[in-house]
Amino acid sequence: MIKIACFTATRAEYGLLHPVLKVLNEAEDFSVSLIISGTHLDEKFGNTIEEIKNDGITTYTTLPLSYSDDSPRGNVIRSAAVLTGLADVLPELAADAMLVLGDRYETLAVAQACCMMNIPILHLHGGELSFGSQDNQFRHAISKLSHVHLCATEEARRRLIKMGESAERIFLVGAPGVENCRRQVLADFRQLIQENGINWQLHNILLTYHPDSLAPEKSKQELNEILSALEKIPELGIIITYPNSDSGHIGIIRKICEFQSRYPERVSLHKSLGVKRYLTLIKAVDAVIGNSSSGIIEAPSMGTRTLNIGNRQKGRERASSVIDVEPIAEDILSALQKILTGKAESFDNPYDHGDTSLNTLHALRSLDYSSLLEKEFNE
Repeated sequence: MIKIACFTATRAEYGLLHPVLKVLNEAEDFSVSLIISGTHLDEKFGNTIEEIKNDGITTYTTLPLSYSDDSPRGNVIRSAAVLTGLADVLPELAADAMLVLGDRYETLAVAQACCMMNIPILHLHGGELSFGSQDNQFRHAISKLSHVHLCATEEARRRLIKMGESAERIFLVGAPGVENCRRQVLADFRQLIQENGINWQLHNILLTYHPDSLAPEKSKQELNEILSALEKIPELGIIITYPNSDSGHIGIIRKICEFQSRYPERVSLHKSLGVKRYLTLIKAVDAVIGNSSSGIIEAPSMGTRTLNIGNRQKGRERASSVIDVEPIAEDILSALQKILTGKAESFDNPYDHGDTSLNTLHALRSLDYSSLLEKEFNE
């Protein structure tokens, strides 16, 4: 029996990990222990540990973090708290490997702890680019600390090889978010909008805007430009989800709360929608807008256009359905009006490589876990 530990600190991260965790839990030759941390345990972000429990996850450890300080200093303190907490948690779990996803600073701290405690790291979504945030650096650092790479695109696989990672330890499995789009049973639409206070309009968009971690001071101004553009389309229904916990999130939350209070008849605000409701709305709306990776990875597979604003996702591979625009109100308004008057289409998604969870299971079954710790540099 191979013991896999898995760390999750955000709603988005867990939503992507869930299909992989489900397949591993159902396999007779694997057991999974989840470490639940970060915003999952914070009421401000929806206390999303309850969603994890509702999925039937019973084997888990919690590692609470405080998000009262949303400055870069706070991120450093939280990173240190993850390292300190894992010093006690990891020996108790005695896992054969740690599964992590993505590019957050909490995840980098996990990779550091595992590296120092000689626990092999299995990394999902490595090798990608997103120049407009610190995540780009975190992701590459996690890749260099990792021992096995479960990447989402062919370009990411090639990039990992260029970074010196051994090709034999790189597996092209696709994006778990795309698998969610394919397999997730969607919610009943009428019930969803009634239960969540959504006043459906002639046209509707789903907005998620995260802080710019490279320049947090610009985030509120960029959001002002977005909201200024949205105000100019009075027949537009606007569904807003909370930002992540990066530096500057408190000001963004305050701003979107104020915006919702000004237009309660057509704006709804949600701390967390969960995967089922979120994907249901992605499929139903005219466009996904903001700077979330879900607009790049999931929306094309749901047949929905994306208006990607600013630089946060700069460098990511993208489908033809993604339109990039600068955070200028006039440009946002013009691009959004073109989307609202366009026709529905289907789009090729570079992140779609079949059944990600089964691809991951096959990859993990092929490994010799006793020999993973020693890494070579691929010349």
